[in-house]
Amino acid sequence: MASFAVARSAARARRWEHGSGGARGPGACRGSAGARDRPGDLDTVADDCVTAFLSALDDSLWLLAEAQRAPSCAFENTARPQDHITDLRRLVHRLQGLLLRWEEVPPQAPRGL
Repeated sequence: MASFAVARSAARARRWEHGSGGARGPGACRGSAGARDRPGDLDTVADDCVTAFLSALDDSLWLLAEAQRAPSCAFENTARPQDHITDLRRLVHRLQGLLLRWEEVPPQAPRGL
């Protein structure tokens, strides 16, 4: 269990280094007139929500990979591998559905032009 705590701390540090989450998360303050000083200046709250979601998903996968490095946490040592495979298939199916819906959204003209 200690290796999971170490991996979780490492993921938080990684998130901080790469600038994901934190102030860019949903509801982040944008300063006066809602502008930012970065290339994502035109991002909306929806962009921030998607960025936070993708960052959390990436961190979760990274945490799992790090935890799996400890023999006691490796998938091969689970008591119910088929249950975990079924759960993972369910999640992958949901993510595939989400990706398909996102791909159906028509591209928009750049805002502010």
